[in-house]
Amino acid sequence: MKNLLFITALLCLGTLPSPTEAAYLVSIPLSKSTSSSSLGRGPNQGNNNKSPPNSAAAPAASGQASCPDIHIFGARETTTPPGFGTAETLVDLVTKTFPRTTSEAIIYPAAGGDEYGASVTAGIAAVVNQTGQFTERCPGSIVIMHGYSQGAQIMDDAFCGGPDGSSLNSSVSLVSKTTATNVAAIILMGNPRHVDGLPFNVGNATAGGFAARPKNFKCPAFQNIIQAYCDSPDPFCSNGTDTNTHQGYGKEYGREALLFIISKLIL
Repeated sequence: MKNLLFITALLCLGTLPSPTEAAYLVSIPLSKSTSSSSLGRGPNQGNNNKSPPNSAAAPAASGQASCPDIHIFGARETTTPPGFGTAETLVDLVTKTFPRTTSEAIIYPAAGGDEYGASVTAGIAAVVNQTGQFTERCPGSIVIMHGYSQGAQIMDDAFCGGPDGSSLNSSVSLVSKTTATNVAAIILMGNPRHVDGLPFNVGNATAGGFAARPKNFKCPAFQNIIQAYCDSPDPFCSNGTDTNTHQGYGKEYGREALLFIISKLIL
């Protein structure tokens, strides 16, 4: 089974894993409950179904038999047209690595300026509703979450709770029990809620984002499956001035995020 991980790396990235990545993949224990089908390598490999940029999510499946092995939700950044936005980089990596995977864009305003707070509120509700509807329809499917910038903020709030300014008063997780059980990995990039010292932080940012969590924040229910990427030049998840850093996490860390997701799928 682990050899399949090397094959998927070749298919997805077009190159062999580095020695460090190879050692990491080999070191991951394989769960007895993980089937080849669960890793997208079953006998009936389906097509990747992505939500079109300007449409709602795909219609409900007519039964669990038509459910995917893996379903990844992506949430775009502020003022980006409907669809995945910059989150598409990692979404594509996942769907190309695991053919029996479908993808779905979170449908929310992604508005900026004076409408930002209301957009976050709407986004949190969309994460809760869309994940809840999917896991109710497909309770046997694995769920992956990926949010970028404001998209990361709404996923962070939905899973880890608030408060978050005027956008969210609740301090508890809002997702359904089935969603909480089925989610295998949560990838956050350029998250305005970034605060230094969390166990799932990746990158060199020590300053908090413009909507930073308090210093004593914890997300114990999900912290083992979260990876949150933020580097110090980023002006949104940190206090830098380089917007290119903010837009570049997929290219800079996409491969690393994919390896993290793989590790969570086969544990």
